[in-house]
Amino acid sequence: MMSITCSKNSSTGRQAGKLLILAFALWAAIFIFPCSGRSAVSSSGYRIAGVVKDALARPIGNAQLVLQSADGHAVARAQSGRNGAFEFPDVPRGTYAVVANKSGFMTAVTIVTVKSQAVANLDIALQSTSALSLKVVTTKINRQPNGVSQTGNSQYTLSDHDIAALSQGVNTPINEVLLQMPGVTQDAQGQVHVDGEHEDLQWRVNGVMMPLDSFSGFGQIFNSFFIRRLSLIDGVLPMSYGYRDAGVLDMVTKDGCSNPGGSVGFYGGQREWMQPSVEYGGCEGAFSYYVTGTYLHSNLALSSASPGMTPIHNITNQGEGFGYFTYQVSPLTKLSLITGVSVNDSQIPDSAGLPPFFQLAGVNPVNYPSTIINESLDQDYYFGILALTGVVGPGIAYQVAYTGAYSTINFNPDPIGDLIYQGSASTVFHSEFDHTLQTDLSKRIELPKLGAHDLGTGFYLGEYGVELDDSTLAFPTNSAGTQISDVPVTIVQNANNINMLYGVYVQDIWRINERFTITAGLRWDGVSGIIDNNMVSPRINLLYKPSRDTAFHAGFARYFRTPDFETVSPKSFTAFQNTTAAVSQGGL
Repeated sequence: MMSITCSKNSSTGRQAGKLLILAFALWAAIFIFPCSGRSAVSSSGYRIAGVVKDALARPIGNAQLVLQSADGHAVARAQSGRNGAFEFPDVPRGTYAVVANKSGFMTAVTIVTVKSQAVANLDIALQSTSALSLKVVTTKINRQPNGVSQTGNSQYTLSDHDIAALSQGVNTPINEVLLQMPGVTQDAQGQVHVDGEHEDLQWRVNGVMMPLDSFSGFGQIFNSFFIRRLSLIDGVLPMSYGYRDAGVLDMVTKDGCSNPGGSVGFYGGQREWMQPSVEYGGCEGAFSYYVTGTYLHSNLALSSASPGMTPIHNITNQGEGFGYFTYQVSPLTKLSLITGVSVNDSQIPDSAGLPPFFQLAGVNPVNYPSTIINESLDQDYYFGILALTGVVGPGIAYQVAYTGAYSTINFNPDPIGDLIYQGSASTVFHSEFDHTLQTDLSKRIELPKLGAHDLGTGFYLGEYGVELDDSTLAFPTNSAGTQISDVPVTIVQNANNINMLYGVYVQDIWRINERFTITAGLRWDGVSGIIDNNMVSPRINLLYKPSRDTAFHAGFARYFRTPDFETVSPKSFTAFQNTTAAVSQGGL
């Protein structure tokens, strides 16, 4: 609310004269002095200004602020006013840390880079050590999730508030959250497709790429509880994104400083749905932590194979845990540990009234109806990410991240039911042990009359160790495919492969002006192991914004497609010939 008061007295003429003089002085300062041949800003005349606020966006006065250089030395000090505003005048170009302190609040550290602009603006939020209250309730119109990224990609973003507004809130399974995004569909097994592409998504957690084949199973290893922001990026992807090109699912997680405290919840309903959850976070000095866990039990593991309200043999038990820990090594350097675990045990649904097609010695099919077939699928996943991020030198930002992941998929057959109804019973155990190293560097340079350039480079190195332990029972057949014996034979298919995936990229995001941006660069990627190949991939993307609400973008890209590290060997087709488990190799 703004109030304007006007008063009148005998000194009105003198005040009017003073106002005219003041207005003339301001006009001269703005229009005359810059034209006198002197620079409007001296060589060291840049400044850092901003506002200190609390978590409810209310200004905080009398906060003490210290401006630190990259080596940790105090360059200047300031204090916020009653409206929370502060200023550091006459700051040379460079990268600094602004450290804010206020009694009753936690220390906040904000990194700011002073470039060619006369003023570097920033807002600093201080986390209160006690609960805050807000008496005024307002309604805010949320921004549209559709958008265009700075590199000209289509970007659809959902925040934690958007997820909380869904009918199931944070209990919404991650695949159903993705269904809110354009071009995303789901098959009967709950697997997600983007623009018709299957298993061609790249997942990123806080800027780090997850190992590629982590999502080839039917279970889910992420949940919605720890997501602060989830974006689907597609189109002509920047050079820093490789290997999976249908789209990038970029997750930014909650942390202990922005989500302190804890909560315990329970969600339940039909289909035996029971889902307790817990989350807790905190921030102590330079260390922050956030953990969450959830457990799910229901009788709708996969798409039901029979009509009706209650599926047959479709129980699932799933447990997921996530942790995010950070330590501020220095004002410009942060060490992060991200870890997670997912355990999914699910039954395979049955259909009623199926006729038996094969004969098994010693088994009367009448005594073994299709409703008692007992198949199950178990999927476990464990991962850990150790990342170091920071700024060195004149504005060079970097991130170095190591990721380790171990996943297993185990299909347990029903040896009797599978043989008499399908002709084969396969015990399948696939495991994968991955090690990846990802490094990214970026630097902004500004050239007179040539705009700003955000230069970037980095490399990726991944080792994917795949182990396949498969054993199949099947009946012998003649050349016509007819069963010739009711005693099954055992076919064992094992494999153990080490695959290497590697790549390097360079790119330039060239902001010619406020309206026109060109993103261009090259990637070189290669793979060795199951196959050996490499390729150079050029990309270019053009973004033109004639107005704030309108953007045109177009581009060209060539992508390096990675193979499935669990590809079936041609030897497998030969091993299953003349059995009821035989399949054709297909062709073009």
